[in-house]
Amino acid sequence: MAVAAAIALTAERLAHISAALKARDSRELATQLEGLHPAEVADLLESLPLDDRDMLWSVLGEDVLGDILAEAEDSVRAAQMRNMAPGQLAAV
Repeated sequence: MAVAAAIALTAERLAHISAALKARDSRELATQLEGLHPAEVADLLESLPLDDRDMLWSVLGEDVLGDILAEAEDSVRAAQMRNMAPGQLAAV
């Protein structure tokens, strides 16, 4: 049985994520987030200003939102859930 290796959030990857956020490059941001553990993405959400948090959230696939919400601090989880459409929230 093959086990998918988690990709670490290195300083270099964090710099690429930061650059993508600054450039408002959603494609690059999505690429940089691929393979990260939900806890790492939750940590990123918690550390970002609201505008950047919203951009990061917008590029995440619906298949990982629930796992990321489960890892996020209560205040971040509540804020993100308030901004989700009812159908999207029900799917999580």
